[in-house]
Amino acid sequence: AFTREAMKIAVLYEAVQLSFSNNLSVGKVVAAIFCVELLTPALVGLLEVFDTFPKFLAGLAQVDPIFSKRPEAIDLPTDKKMVREARGKIRFENVDFRYSPTSPNILTKVNLEIAAGEKVAIVGMSGSGKSTLVSLFNGLRKPSSGNIFIDDISIKKMSLATRRKIVGMIPQGSRLFSGSLIDNISMFDPQVSFERVAAAAYHADAEQFITRLPQGYSSMIAAGGTGLSVGQAQRILIARMIYEDFKVFILDESTSHLDPISEERLLSRFLKSIGSRTLIFVSQHVNLLSTTDKIIFVHNGTVAEIGRHEELLHKRGLYYEFLSRQQSVAL
Repeated sequence: AFTREAMKIAVLYEAVQLSFSNNLSVGKVVAAIFCVELLTPALVGLLEVFDTFPKFLAGLAQVDPIFSKRPEAIDLPTDKKMVREARGKIRFENVDFRYSPTSPNILTKVNLEIAAGEKVAIVGMSGSGKSTLVSLFNGLRKPSSGNIFIDDISIKKMSLATRRKIVGMIPQGSRLFSGSLIDNISMFDPQVSFERVAAAAYHADAEQFITRLPQGYSSMIAAGGTGLSVGQAQRILIARMIYEDFKVFILDESTSHLDPISEERLLSRFLKSIGSRTLIFVSQHVNLLSTTDKIIFVHNGTVAEIGRHEELLHKRGLYYEFLSRQQSVAL
């Protein structure tokens, strides 16, 4: 608005000056003002375009890698028999991971075994490789070398679609979609069952806040879960995973925004819902670590220690030092 008015005043001033010096008639002054009224909006719009163009280029630089990225190759269809018979045992043999052939290893010589039905915590300092490790379980990333087995079947002989029907995961940064809560929990299942959605919400400790919403399960949310707290969004994501009924469940800091009481109640219900299936979670909360069958402590990209909570404390190694620094437990 300021630019528009300033241009009008400048043209009017020049026209009046020319009129007083007999270089411009009154009619031409009026015509000049009329032209300014017509041209000013277009000129101001052009200036605004030039102002926003650098922002457009910056945004394009961020979006371009997404559009240029090749989609995942879902090589073979889901092997329904393999999914149905899966038990949830996982084994890593000398697994390395790096982002490119020339970059350093993020994970080095990882060897571990998780029995079917075990409840396992993966623990370590920030940047130790925990999230990278769990991303290898369901194929979000591929190992650079070594091999991974699910129920003694190499992932090299298993389609990605089959693997992701067996192993479900909530990675860090997972988001909700624009749509109803039913759609978000069922992942737009064309044969959605409300009873199954409600059961998943209950076992994710989400039914209480959902039923308080004006539209209940039909409530619409925006992309990213706008309108829900972070803790509520985490519950919906966990309900989504329960709905899918995997054989292996992976939670990567998926309860980090819940208070200890809410987290304990959610996990109690969640464990009842998954029964004897395998659970792997990344967490630093001692009240959860002490109840697991096994703890895998990751340090500088390697599996440094494996054992039960009490065993590792008694060992007084890296896990003990980690908890001491966190001041999360009385030792």
